[in-house]
Amino acid sequence: MRSRGRVAPGEISIVGVLANALAAPLVVPVTVVGTLVAVLGVAWPAAAGLVAWVAAIPAWGVALVARWAERAPLRAIPWPDTAVGAFSLALLTLAVVMCGPALCRACGRRPRAAMLVVLLLVAAILPASCVRMRTGFPGPDPAIVMCDIGQGDAIVLMSGPGRAVVVDTGPDPDLLDRCLDFLRISVVDAVVLTHFDTDHSGGLSGVDRGREVGDLVVSVASLAEVPPQVRRWWTEHGRPVHSGIRGDRFTWGRVSALVRWPRSATAPSPNAGSLVLDVTVAGATTPQDDIRALLLADIDEEAGAAVRTDLRAHPAAADPTRSDPFDIVKVAHHGSADHDPKLLTTVLAPVALVSVGADNTYGHPAPSLLGSVGKAGSVLYRTDRDGAVAVRKDGGQVLVLRQNRAG
Repeated sequence: MRSRGRVAPGEISIVGVLANALAAPLVVPVTVVGTLVAVLGVAWPAAAGLVAWVAAIPAWGVALVARWAERAPLRAIPWPDTAVGAFSLALLTLAVVMCGPALCRACGRRPRAAMLVVLLLVAAILPASCVRMRTGFPGPDPAIVMCDIGQGDAIVLMSGPGRAVVVDTGPDPDLLDRCLDFLRISVVDAVVLTHFDTDHSGGLSGVDRGREVGDLVVSVASLAEVPPQVRRWWTEHGRPVHSGIRGDRFTWGRVSALVRWPRSATAPSPNAGSLVLDVTVAGATTPQDDIRALLLADIDEEAGAAVRTDLRAHPAAADPTRSDPFDIVKVAHHGSADHDPKLLTTVLAPVALVSVGADNTYGHPAPSLLGSVGKAGSVLYRTDRDGAVAVRKDGGQVLVLRQNRAG
């Protein structure tokens, strides 16, 4: 995934040179004073502390330049990131270098014409730049992000600025770590492992790479067979472990969760006993932007029917005073054919998410699942085609951004 603050693939920075030129004079005093602070720190710590404040002034200037460059409305323009794009950029650069002096003389002779050309170029570039800023993944204040981690699940629920609840960790710790880094998550309030299959728990060690981690929540039906790597992780790190069963409620910052399944400690298979969550992520600014999602883990058709029955009997969300309709459903088992189609038509979520690996050998998502999603009137977003997917509400409207393209 792309890191914020860097030029994304398919763009050319047009403020980078100017930003470096503005910041360069400030780097020298920061370096010199910083070296002096290091020397004084050994012999005269009190003086070192006072001198350090001097270095803070130019360092603050560097930070201001960096923030301006990141937010500049024309900080970058779209450009093909292919071999043709690189070749055309090289030709354009060569043309500017060779024709630059003549262009400058022409501009001097006809300043009004030169200004008109500049205005036309700005008018052509500005719309594309502004659209990229508005739709750049993951967008402002995403509520729920489905990470692109291949054939597996990793759902990030934003519990606050720089904080999240991670539901499943996918099969690869590096991919999960990259997703959390991209989202700038520094605190993981809780890790929820819906069950212990590798495609849901194999990336567990990627959660706490430089991050503070809180609770660990697992399905009560999974406790009988905890994989050694999972048990070792929670033993070594001393995480509080909670076993979820139907009716349990959890709250972490902006995230509220109600366990819909399992209803007992026994299950015929790990998938059938996986943890199903009814979650609400509070809006960043207003309650009308709260998002409600049903995360179905890997449950099969029978468990799906039981969840459907529970939803009809107890429609309230994680907050018992509310019964908002669902905005999102994370379909079960990567789009398996073994699902309850009536559950999707009961939920009627406008957005359906499926975390699935490209060219997987399981046939996921199955044609029957795609048909069920269509009958429910949901729009399906899938990681094998869309990359990571971020969802939020703005003015009560559900907005979806795809890593590969805006939606």
